[in-house]
Amino acid sequence: MKDIKKYFTASLFPYSKGDFDSVEFEKRCLTSSFCDCILYATQKSLDEANDSPELDVRTKTSFIHSRFYRNVADFFAATYTGDSSENAPQVYYSAIGNERNYILYNGYVFIFNIQSASKNQTNIHEVIQEQQSEYHILAVEYILDITKTTLTSIEISYNIGKNKEYIYRIPNKKPNYNIYDSSDTQTSVQPILPKLKKQNEERQSS
Repeated sequence: MKDIKKYFTASLFPYSKGDFDSVEFEKRCLTSSFCDCILYATQKSLDEANDSPELDVRTKTSFIHSRFYRNVADFFAATYTGDSSENAPQVYYSAIGNERNYILYNGYVFIFNIQSASKNQTNIHEVIQEQQSEYHILAVEYILDITKTTLTSIEISYNIGKNKEYIYRIPNKKPNYNIYDSSDTQTSVQPILPKLKKQNEERQSS
């Protein structure tokens, strides 16, 4: 995950990326395919957590977070096929959980977390919170009901400091996992997806 420094390091010129344009963002990213993958990956991760009664609230949140990136990678792989695979969202995640996980899609960076979760005040957190990166970083936040077993909503937000400058709520609906259930489209659990790993190796050898 060497690119993490590229996306989560404070830039000397953070405003060079321009103001966040919600209309342009929705046009480039918020397709039904992308939103469905986000929704289904979140719901599937929650279902898997609910099937693990040994998890307490804290470890359940960590479990959902970890499973989300693996599930959404599978859903993207099953959705963006053929010619569209060249423009598919890219998923970066750590196999041992000690790196920042994220999704890169059409020049935007997405991070996943439960809404209102306490966050460690690290340098990376400050870069994200204050939009100090050269890239626009958006939060994919999910909300659970009081029992912590049912998904209430998912929203994609653009935040600066403590202010939500933009919010898009993904319509909640019952997932249809059947269209994704194929052994041919399942990705292996690796720190970087095979396609991305190959690209990185090619860059390193050049």
